[in-house]
Parts: sequence; C-alpha cells; structure tokens
Amino acid sequence: MFRKFLYNCLILPVATGGGYAASMFHAKLREAVAGRKNFKRRWKDASRSIEERPVWFHVASVGEFEQAKPIIARLKEQYPDLRIVVTFFSPSGYEHSRTYPLADAISYIPFDTRSAARRFLDLVAPDVAIMVRYDIWPNHIW
Repeated sequence: MFRKFLYNCLILPVATGGGYAASMFHAKLREAVAGRKNFKRRWKDASRSIEERPVWFHVASVGEFEQAKPIIARLKEQYPDLRIVVTFFSPSGYEHSRTYPLADAISYIPFDTRSAARRFLDLVAPDVAIMVRYDIWPNHIW
C-alpha cells in the first residue's frame, strides 16, 4: 500500500512533470507526449476491430518488439483468429513498427496514472498481458 502511495503521489508526478517540461526541448519526448494525447478516442477506434479479448504485448522500443515478434508470429500461426494488441513506450519503436501486419492494434501505452491505466484496460480488456523485458508500468499491472 505504501509503495502505491509513494509511486502515485511522489514518483509519478515528479517524473511526469519532468517529462512534460523536458519535452519542450527534446523532439523525441515531444513526440512521446503528443502520441499519447487522445488515446481514449484512438483506442475506441482501434478496438472496433478487436471483438474478442486480445493478447496484449507491451514493449519499450524496437529491440523489445523484435524479441516479441517470433512469439506473436507463433501465436498467430497456431491461433489465426487471436487478436494481438501491441503498445510502445518510445516514439522510435512505435514509428518503426506501427504497420506490423500481425498486430490488430498498435499504439503508445498511456502514461501510467491510475485513471489512464484503468481507461486503457477497460477499453482493451486483454485476456493476457505480456511485458517484454523491463518496461513495467505499475498502475497498469496493479
């Protein structure tokens, strides 16, 4: 309980505020902030094609997505109707992979506030969540 309080009341606001401030000077951070705007509307549009509960892969960037691709390909080979959702943290990973043909929806992961995580999970409603490597977002997990 204390960890959730510490994360949500101290660590997350400082990190988010710092990220927004730094985005004024850093193009990649600006792109990451802009890519997360209006995620609710974008996910509603994307989720229209996802009628069944999907498998959700979250990756930080290109390298982690490369690790996930063989798993996704094998899942699609064995279960062709399986829906796959992929989220990215970084703009470079998202931009490089947003047309990946085996994923039904690809987007940035929303920032890790409790409300954004809840809205995202309510919209996507995955059966399974797979986090590749170390990019763990506590509110999405909790």
